Amino acid sequence: MPAICEYFGVPYTGSDPLTLSLCLDKSRTKEILSHYGVATPSFVVVESADAVSAHWPALRYPLFVKPIHEGSSKGITERNLCQTPADLATQVEFLLETYAQPVLIEEFLPGAEFTCAVLGNGRAARVLPIVGREEVFALKGGTAINLFVRDLPRLSVDIDLTFLPLVERNEALVGIRDAELGIANTIPRAGLCRVASWQARMAAFLRATDRIDESADSA
Repeated sequence: MPAICEYFGVPYTGSDPLTLSLCLDKSRTKEILSHYGVATPSFVVVESADAVSAHWPALRYPLFVKPIHEGSSKGITERNLCQTPADLATQVEFLLETYAQPVLIEEFLPGAEFTCAVLGNGRAARVLPIVGREEVFALKGGTAINLFVRDLPRLSVDIDLTFLPLVERNEALVGIRDAELGIANTIPRAGLCRVASWQARMAAFLRATDRIDESADSA
């Protein structure tokens, strides 16, 4: 999509075609990060199940495996976290057969994951509020582009969230609304948007959820 937008001169937000294509190869991405001093776990790439035994002694368990060219968590389950050589061999063979592409094996990093968008380039770049601070949401695949910052074109990728608590629908809607407000409230404090614009957007969101609540009650 960015390549098409550039071809027709249409403004867009997010990464350019080169960056997006590079990130579809996880090993190349990690090599470039390492070259510029950005820490990334040690890794190897295997193209056959027979190659696993030749590489795993160089890495420390637990290990995490993933298809090298996929995104949006494709091919990722709890079985990708491998505690033993037997686990590793089984899951690598499964990924090779299922996705027909090389498999990345890397040392596992414990701890929370955060998605945070960066708007701009060079010294003008600004870090937007971290959505992962809201513990009721789980972050899914996608690029975090924050549309509250300015009137950005809609040719951008929204962040994907999953609401975690298993509660009734109306209670979930209230929880989602409260968490969204918590995120939105950090934006004007950080000076990242016009307050009037932010208030108008949040008012529209609240009206929409109130209508949902009313229709659910009537049903």
